[in-house]
Amino acid sequence: MSKLYVIGGPGEGQQFDLGDETTYIGRSSENDIQIRDGYVSRRHLKVIKRDGKTFIRDLESKNGAIVDGKRIQVGVEVEVPEGLPIVIGMSVICVGEACTRYVKGRQDLIDMAREIYQDGMLLAEDRPMTGRKNKELMQKVSEALARPGNLNDILEKMADYIFEILKRIDRVIIILIDPETGAVSKVVSRTGRATEKGAARYSQEVVERV
Repeated sequence: MSKLYVIGGPGEGQQFDLGDETTYIGRSSENDIQIRDGYVSRRHLKVIKRDGKTFIRDLESKNGAIVDGKRIQVGVEVEVPEGLPIVIGMSVICVGEACTRYVKGRQDLIDMAREIYQDGMLLAEDRPMTGRKNKELMQKVSEALARPGNLNDILEKMADYIFEILKRIDRVIIILIDPETGAVSKVVSRTGRATEKGAARYSQEVVERV
């Protein structure tokens, strides 16, 4: 039996069995699979298994479903290969064992997305305006995680999203830390809309404090 994995968002780490033919996914407990995400519609997505292939259909959801960086057309069945991420609301889901390989390849980004989600939820409660911007950013981060491409391309796209949503900032530095060694494994530094050349500048003291 095929499984559906939640690889990003509030339910990250969950996995569910898919039905042999049809599975309904949404926020409501009346679905076959419940995704506890406020940006997922009550009945959001239909998963169809047919002739050894997997198809999905957007059930007129409010925020749609994104596959391979593109929003799918409402009511139209779209084939989804095993391991290809799907964005619904602020969650990233995936069908099949290939999802586990995807997670291993992008664990740093998934961890970062989780932190952005958790921080955003706190800001949404304390400061509504800032919270709305953070929720928009979280949606964009989920979309970036589901896009094909190498790590650097995805980090660059995330930096673009930050500039797009948080318009008052003039500099973004994304730093990935190896959890085992504590060493900096990747840095993307941006000023305005241009990618900086050469080594990125950042405070090692701040990194150690975080």
